[in-house]
Amino acid sequence: MNPAWVLLISFGIFGLLLWLDNAEKMREARAHEKYRPLRDLYEKEDADLLDGEQ
Repeated sequence: MNPAWVLLISFGIFGLLLWLDNAEKMREARAHEKYRPLRDLYEKEDADLLDGEQ
């Protein structure tokens, strides 16, 4: 087999794996953003409670 084909195929596989890994990380980031308003609300309530104690 021609070495150029081997390089082309291996870079293609490597690129596909990188793309899939990035897609998974983006999916996780979107899941965290989905719950951000709820998390901000809890952090605000905690801050309000701490301010009330002092």
